[in-house]
Amino acid sequence: MIFPNEEAYTLKLENYRKRYADNDLYASLEKLYELYYHIAKEENRERSDNKIEQMLRRRQVTALI
Repeated sequence: MIFPNEEAYTLKLENYRKRYADNDLYASLEKLYELYYHIAKEENRERSDNKIEQMLRRRQVTALI
């Protein structure tokens, strides 16, 4: 994963802002990393939802036994 959390995302953008302050490249990088960040958040949410569903299924099976 590119950004484990919002703090890492913000730090990465701050570093790019300093490095490319007078360059149009920063605006493109900011948009790109914002997209990556939102995709990663969505994937993590989906993964968490799947884990919760699996846990609930296991509990239901265990309760039936």
